[in-house]
Amino acid sequence: MKINRIEKVLPCPSDPNKFRVIAYLDEKPEFALLYEKLKDKDGFVCSYSKKLDMLIISLKNVEMKFFSSG
Repeated sequence: MKINRIEKVLPCPSDPNKFRVIAYLDEKPEFALLYEKLKDKDGFVCSYSKKLDMLIISLKNVEMKFFSSG
């Protein structure tokens, strides 16, 4: 899985030390599988919603949110 294109890089509205990136991947990740593999790993905080088809992964000061674009 690789980044296919980056659409926008924006400042974070609540913290000037952070930024947001809107990017598109070359393939859709299997959110449920990623969640199962990462949920018990040290340092990772994961949240998965099948209903919303989204996954949030946090590790230290990095947070990634994956949404389905369908």
